[in-house]
Amino acid sequence: MTHPVNEIERLIYDCFKEITDHTMQTDVLSPQIKSINANLKAMTELVEKLKTRDSSFNTAYARNYGQRETMRGDEKGNVIKLAYVLSRFDYYIINDILNSHYNQGEVFRVLSDKLKVKQNTLKNYRDAFDPHVKQERSNRRGWHQKELPADFQARKSLWDTRDHDFIKAEIEKIIK
Repeated sequence: MTHPVNEIERLIYDCFKEITDHTMQTDVLSPQIKSINANLKAMTELVEKLKTRDSSFNTAYARNYGQRETMRGDEKGNVIKLAYVLSRFDYYIINDILNSHYNQGEVFRVLSDKLKVKQNTLKNYRDAFDPHVKQERSNRRGWHQKELPADFQARKSLWDTRDHDFIKAEIEKIIK
């Protein structure tokens, strides 16, 4: 469904196009067209103001046009938890939780859909953990040349001493 602001922008664009086509004719010199043009410009400015005030529009706009959307609090925490788990136990633990037989790519797709996050974000987070976590099912090097960010280090410190069953239960809460 198109956001009303997007629809307004489309209508304004169509009007500008029609006016431009019409004013290119040599026999039209109309003060009314100048007035319409000024009103359209004013509407465009109002639409821009609406965009900055309406956070639901900004979220929809970011999703539709590839602009970065920032994760907050629990959302980011859940992605960090899953990334840690994917680094330490690989995708097998997710298959165990979901009672499935997904390959690695399918696991990333399923998790990104559930968490409403891009697959590459989840993969990049996992790669950040790889050189810092004792991997039980793989030998990925990940981003070995980078330091582990503070929020990632905090998760690592909390879960490095936890066993498989505890972590599995925590992840089940997130993805089920």
